[in-house]
Amino acid sequence: MPRFDPATTAHSPVQRLPILSLTGSLAMALVLAVPARAEAPAGEPLCQDPRASVPPPEAPTAPEEGVQMLADQAELRQAGATDVSGRVVVKAGARTIAADAVTYYRDADVVQALEGVRYWDDRLYAHASEGEVDLAANETWLDDAHYRFLVGRGQGNARTVQLGGGLALIGQGTYSTCDPGVDDWAIEARQITLDQAADLGVGRDVTLRFQGVPVFWTPYIDFPLTGKRKSGFLPPTLGSTNNSGFEVRLPYYWNIAPERDATVGAGGLSKRGAILDGEYRYLLPAGKGDLQLEVLPYDQEYGATRGTGRFRHQQSFAESWWTNIDVAAASDATYLEDLGTDLSLSSSQYLEQRADLGTWGNGWSAFGRAQSYQTMDPDIPRVSRPYDRMPQLVAYAGTPERYEGLALGLYSELVRFAQPDRVEGSRVDLLPSVSYPMRTPATFVVPRVAVRYTAYQLDNTDPGTLGDPRPPGSPNDPDRLLPIVSVDSGAFFDRETSYGARGLVQTLEPRAYYLYVPYRNQDDIPIFDTFDYTFSFFQLFRDNRFSGADRIQDANQLTLALTTRVADELSGTELARLSVGQIQYFEDRRVQMPGVPDATSRTSDLVAELAGLVGPSWQLRTTWIWDQDQGRTDRAAFMTRYLPEPGQVLNLGYVYLRDSLDQTDVSFRWQLAPQWSAVGRWNYEVPTAQTIETFGGFEYESCCWGIRAVARRFLTGDNEYSSGVFLQFVLKGLGGFGGDTVSYLRERIPGYENYF
Repeated sequence: MPRFDPATTAHSPVQRLPILSLTGSLAMALVLAVPARAEAPAGEPLCQDPRASVPPPEAPTAPEEGVQMLADQAELRQAGATDVSGRVVVKAGARTIAADAVTYYRDADVVQALEGVRYWDDRLYAHASEGEVDLAANETWLDDAHYRFLVGRGQGNARTVQLGGGLALIGQGTYSTCDPGVDDWAIEARQITLDQAADLGVGRDVTLRFQGVPVFWTPYIDFPLTGKRKSGFLPPTLGSTNNSGFEVRLPYYWNIAPERDATVGAGGLSKRGAILDGEYRYLLPAGKGDLQLEVLPYDQEYGATRGTGRFRHQQSFAESWWTNIDVAAASDATYLEDLGTDLSLSSSQYLEQRADLGTWGNGWSAFGRAQSYQTMDPDIPRVSRPYDRMPQLVAYAGTPERYEGLALGLYSELVRFAQPDRVEGSRVDLLPSVSYPMRTPATFVVPRVAVRYTAYQLDNTDPGTLGDPRPPGSPNDPDRLLPIVSVDSGAFFDRETSYGARGLVQTLEPRAYYLYVPYRNQDDIPIFDTFDYTFSFFQLFRDNRFSGADRIQDANQLTLALTTRVADELSGTELARLSVGQIQYFEDRRVQMPGVPDATSRTSDLVAELAGLVGPSWQLRTTWIWDQDQGRTDRAAFMTRYLPEPGQVLNLGYVYLRDSLDQTDVSFRWQLAPQWSAVGRWNYEVPTAQTIETFGGFEYESCCWGIRAVARRFLTGDNEYSSGVFLQFVLKGLGGFGGDTVSYLRERIPGYENYF
């Protein structure tokens, strides 16, 4: 029925769809929303371009002011109306309406389209049985219409469509982000308001249909039209583990302000009871932070209230100052092991509490730190747990390196180590140095001289104190002064070569590094934060094989190494790299960790590293460490990655560390069909023939929805297996349910990328 009555200059009293308001509705309505932090997919290869099947408007460009009308024939009536027919096109500004027959009422500036109606503006296209455009009021009505957004995704059918004021008001209609004619899912509603400017859709009396089957009804629903943040209930998360049973949580997202938001949720674990959690995030002009909390008011398995929390803050201020705070804590040592119900929550041996405050300037920097740890594995003996630093002060100053000029540097540290029932103390560590770099385009020689002074003031050193490996009678104020002399040198040779028609550049890079540090007995110094570095190619060129300052190695040694690279001549891309090196020792190494005998071999293990691209899809990286004296491999690592195309990855790995680690690792995301992919990992320990962790699952993705299911089984610290099943279901542009599995899969499957 036409909305304009030609007998008057006003619109007929036909009721128009009201503009729905969010205010006052939240208290009684069920609000559903897309997760605010859901990552936008890298692309929509499974979807059509929303403009691809939209016919272009037929009218030529019209001026911003005024109306342009084209037609095969026209007839002027005495009532001030013009009947036009044939191929009729009316254009006014950004709006175009085409039809087989049109009546234009000049006095009211209203166009009524009666047959084969098509409508375009800068955001939307629709075709309908009838239509009416009020050019003066800038409003449009369409009957029995199919509409489609031209910006973003969204389409549907409607008994009536009202366009005006930046809104699309749908009466007795549907909305979906699927391609037209597919409608794997759609919402049917008595009224739908679509506001692209506010990125908000609102529905009343809504039924959700999936594959044509009604699965959910709600009196009220709102949803974002794109990926912008908005307040509302997030999709529920579901999961199941043998420790906690079936889990369900319903979070609510609060978009407080552009720079602040919060998520609060409630749920239950079938074996443990109710669980509450929340997260608050904020942005500052030069900083950011977040607070996370999780509480079980009463854990039925544990018999007490339990919880965990974490606060993080990063901030820059006053141009050259910064702070970094990261504080995590749990109610008890087994919380993470018992409550690891989310795939993204992995068990950790320690929870750190750390606060840093630093500053920097031209050629210098300094920071202060307070740091402590909560042990989350009760089986770790106290003597093996890390010390707290209360506090630690570190400063560094140095001059820039210049050609054939002195380069000066000074590192300094003051730290207090604390741990109940163990030897404690303060440590001062000073390391001034001077070097004289000499470099040319093909060679370099860098001699360096440093002096390291370390002094202690110890407490709680009674005989037999836990964790004090020092001999009886050791002083409470030991110190140590050591010179460190090194000369680093190398050369760079290159030649042009080719492989077929491809131009290549091969380099040959010999390097020699001499290090001298005299021996000092350090048995009277406790071990606060020192351990042996894992031997590697990089370790060949360090001036101390120990971390921290509690042990400084004695050295009279020469490292000889050789690296060769092959690179593409045009792009410079490194295609392959091979490095081989070894240390020649001229004296025994007498400085060792407590209980470790002197090292008497004349050479270090031989280290070889190989990395490269094998064809267009394969990446290879391997390390091999060979003990010549014993004729055996001390360490080996092999990893290859196959990336045939985006979204597909296969990782094959093997790690061997003599007497401690011997494992294989296979992980993958593999496309089985255009819409189906499999994910999985198998981490296997060879000596014990045990599977450390295994999981497998599948992903299905269409243009407008996706599902991901993962089943996991892993070995816990008490040598027992734990398992869980996790499901994620997403209706793109509307919402879904299930836990976030993406961060877990990215961590466990190197090269994994998420697409929904």
